[in-house]
Amino acid sequence: MKLPLHLQHSLCLGAILGSLCLATPARAQVNLLQTATVSQMPVTQIQLSWKSQGAGTVIQIYRRALGQEGGSTWGNPIATAVAPINSYADTGITPGIAYEYQLYCSKSGADVGYAFLAAGIGVSLVENRGKILLVVDQTLSAPLAAELTQLEQDLAGDGWTVIRTDSPRMTGASSGVDMVGQQNLKAWIQSQYNADPANVKAVFLFGRLPIVRSGWSIPDGHYYAPRVADVYYADMTGTWTDTDDDDSPSQGGGTNVPGDGKYDQDNLPNNRVDLQLGRVDLAEMTTWPLSEVELMRNYLRKDHNWRQGLITTPATGICENWDLRTEGYGLESLFGGASTVFAPMGIPLAQTQTTPYRWVADFGDYNGNDYFYRNCQAMFTINFGSFKQNWDAANNPMRDMLCITGVRLTD
Repeated sequence: MKLPLHLQHSLCLGAILGSLCLATPARAQVNLLQTATVSQMPVTQIQLSWKSQGAGTVIQIYRRALGQEGGSTWGNPIATAVAPINSYADTGITPGIAYEYQLYCSKSGADVGYAFLAAGIGVSLVENRGKILLVVDQTLSAPLAAELTQLEQDLAGDGWTVIRTDSPRMTGASSGVDMVGQQNLKAWIQSQYNADPANVKAVFLFGRLPIVRSGWSIPDGHYYAPRVADVYYADMTGTWTDTDDDDSPSQGGGTNVPGDGKYDQDNLPNNRVDLQLGRVDLAEMTTWPLSEVELMRNYLRKDHNWRQGLITTPATGICENWDLRTEGYGLESLFGGASTVFAPMGIPLAQTQTTPYRWVADFGDYNGNDYFYRNCQAMFTINFGSFKQNWDAANNPMRDMLCITGVRLTD
């Protein structure tokens, strides 16, 4: 899985707040809503379908076993469709194998689009997802002992082998750098990975563990600065350097100078990550009347209830319709066009609903303090905008959304 580090979006992994910041490659607005329907009678096949494109548009269809990596593993197209054709029946499949499909759309000029989906027939349930490294801020271990034990049990029930360690809380101010802490934490993760690289798959950071900063970028267009980069903990093979000199801060963006513990990289050294990674960190959420411990306890309760099916949401989505249409197309791929709403403002619309939405894509409010007065009825969100990538800041809006009492699990 190749992913650039340049900071553009906050990637949310599972039911975990992800601080992995990534760039979105330039994409034309080509909507390839795709669905897969499986059939075993009269012929075993997977039926792919997508929204109609302009006459003469060519759709190339690729297939590989789910889990393969690298662009070269796609090989040659298994089929080509020319609009108005907008479906393809793949009969060259084997029951019990999960497949990944890539649809490549080529239109006039430079317009291109990609779509991806996974499907299979008679594929076994995943009983073993590998090992997950659960790293807990040691100041939260005792007050949340029961909830953390429940989390370990829930992860195990989902197929994970849990390896837990309680690690020192970040020292100093949240805006600073804990060089020793981040190096020690990385060393522990690296040692676990090196001992079993085939099975260590994910890292879950829980609490105010050492925050890593890297690069000199301007993801929201406001000012250049080194940005939070937990992805450092997920890279097991790259070399991170600290030799560049960027000492011209603007609007309080800070500096990045040699030896300061802030790395140089705007992009992942090897253009890939080796581990899934996410973080739940609700420190310094002063707008809320609850303490950090109680906010984290509430989050773990929501997480448990979701994993156990005690809280549910219908398969629906809302997308802000002016600047996030590409994300909305992704929601259509998940839920279908009829269950995806394009609205002027997704989060305000979601908070008026009595039945929660599964996903909301919206810029929302840049002021985290405002989310205390909202009850966004959505389980997961794609929420990016001015200053939000600085997720470690007090009352950051993305983390504020996780404090909402109702459903809210990722941002």
